[in-house]
Amino acid sequence: MIESSAPMSYRACAAHSNDLSADPIQPKCTSVRWFILAMIFIVTVFNYVDRATLSIAAPSMRHELGFDALTMGIAFSAFGWATGMQIPGGLILDRFGARIVLGASLIVWSALTFLQGYVHLFGSAFVMLFVMRFLMGIAESPAFPCNSRLTVMWSPSAERGLATSVFQLAQYFARAVFTPIMTYAVSAFGWHYVFYSTGAVGILIGLW
Repeated sequence: MIESSAPMSYRACAAHSNDLSADPIQPKCTSVRWFILAMIFIVTVFNYVDRATLSIAAPSMRHELGFDALTMGIAFSAFGWATGMQIPGGLILDRFGARIVLGASLIVWSALTFLQGYVHLFGSAFVMLFVMRFLMGIAESPAFPCNSRLTVMWSPSAERGLATSVFQLAQYFARAVFTPIMTYAVSAFGWHYVFYSTGAVGILIGLW
């Protein structure tokens, strides 16, 4: 619904913003675009929060699961191996639209984050961790193409620099605000709960 109504809002908004001779009674930019930008920001924050979970939990996981530095390094690399999926992710985005793809992507990568809290229950915790991080990277691959598409759809050209800077800021905001919170969660409750909490919140946001 959000995406299907975007082109009409954008045309009216772009015309009013870019044409200095536009009729003053022409419909002005609505506040909906700011809600869309806020949602992009929130989703991108949790994109980076979920990526950072392993970094925060790693010291405790190494101690409990007996992972050495090499094992953890390979686990960290799993996400990076999946980044090439941004190309098919972009094709899927063009086919199904940003609302469905970004929502489904957020739910899937958050579910995978949640499940990482249970890797200790499997016979080979490392293999399960690597697989889940790899699948998580695949699930996150459409996120930034979706951000770009939504920015173009909902922001007039005069505001696209601002819109882009807002969702780019999200990665630094996520690290600055949530790193201390996740570190506290590890120290107070254990490494499992970092994955449980961030994964659960991401699923709820995706459904919303």
